[in-house]
Amino acid sequence: MLESLKRLEGFFAFLQEKNNLEQKLSHIIRKLVDIIHPNSCSIILKKTHFDYYGVKINRNLTHHKVKELRFYDKDDIIEKMKNTNIAHFYKEDNNKFIIEYAYSHLICVPITYEDAFYGFAHIDRKHGHFTDEDILSFQLFSQIASFVIALDIIKNKYEQSKEIDELTHINTFSSFNHHGRAIFSQMKRYKRELCLIILEIEHYERMIRKFGMINSDKMICEFTNTIKSSVRIIDLLGKIDVNVFAILLPETPIEGAKIVAERLNKILPDTIANCCKLSWGIAGINQSYKIDTFDELLLAAESAKFNASRKYINKIEVYRSEL
Repeated sequence: MLESLKRLEGFFAFLQEKNNLEQKLSHIIRKLVDIIHPNSCSIILKKTHFDYYGVKINRNLTHHKVKELRFYDKDDIIEKMKNTNIAHFYKEDNNKFIIEYAYSHLICVPITYEDAFYGFAHIDRKHGHFTDEDILSFQLFSQIASFVIALDIIKNKYEQSKEIDELTHINTFSSFNHHGRAIFSQMKRYKRELCLIILEIEHYERMIRKFGMINSDKMICEFTNTIKSSVRIIDLLGKIDVNVFAILLPETPIEGAKIVAERLNKILPDTIANCCKLSWGIAGINQSYKIDTFDELLLAAESAKFNASRKYINKIEVYRSEL
């Protein structure tokens, strides 16, 4: 443990220089990999504004694996992580853990701060077992990650309490949620059509690593301005996460929303499209399936976006009810 602490010299100072959560977690993961050399590792967190946990940052997981991994509060691993400090999985186990399959030793620890549960972290090794020193190092880095995540959540709550995002000058999630619910109620009451587009800039941390934080912020502003200049005055635009945008389109059918998304997909700045992947999800109020609340509309568009991210590059996906 002492050796691990010695290796952390200068680590916290360097961490403070990073402004973005992805950058900080990526640096934590890199440092962990340098010390204990796992086959793969990841930090899995609750998705902002949604009800599932997904991979936030990882090393050596395939893109397909990252996209398919979703955990919910009812899942055994989440319940286990909420009630334990560490969980070990071995090659001899009958039930292979879902993150990886070809491992001899896999460890998960919860990401928590005070009484709040945010998710969990994992490491695995294909051959042999982790030593006690490795495990202590993993727990230490997980505690550092927990603290960094808690600070970021506090910061985001403060930012979301504002109505306008300081960087892009569009609605924050709080403001988008407030105005969106009012629009939804009106459209639902008078049986008018309403669509929601959710757009995610995937691999956002890749853009930051390539261009730096200042230039990335400028690119996000250019990206947002392109969207603002392309939608109607009655449409509601919001930044609902650091790399996720939403457009609420009153009096618009599904086909109309697809046209909007396709047009935007063609004209958005190439600087972002060339280094990141854009995934689009569309959902709306119509006669094909029943959406009764604004929360259901958000989840439907998010589900469509998730399917888009799994299948194609810059793909536009429309929500289809399973019923």
